[in-house]
Formats: sequence, structure tokens, C-alpha cells
Amino acid sequence: MNKVSIPAIAALVGIQIGLVVRAAHAAVVPAPEPSSLTLLGAGAAVVAIGAWWRNRK
Repeated sequence: MNKVSIPAIAALVGIQIGLVVRAAHAAVVPAPEPSSLTLLGAGAAVVAIGAWWRNRK
């Protein structure tokens, strides 16, 4: 990986952790299970990295 993609991945992970923490502490609003949000974020990251990898050449 190059230096540009590492901060992007770190930002995605940070955003995902923030969403999971907020969803876990939501008492009034029903929220998806945190593991579902984690899997969704991981899948989105894989798709984004795959698209970037394919278009960089």
C-alpha cells in the first residue's frame, strides 16, 4: 500500500468505530447491531479499495 491509502483506510475505520459507538449507546432509537455496521463498513472498504485498484492502472 502506498502512503495515500493508509490515511484513507484509517479514516474509514475511525468513522466506522464512531458509528458503532453511537449505535451501541442509542437508548431511544432502535439501531442495527454493531457487528452489522462493522461488516457493512468492511464491505464498503473492500469495494472502494477494489475500485481504486482497478482504476489506478
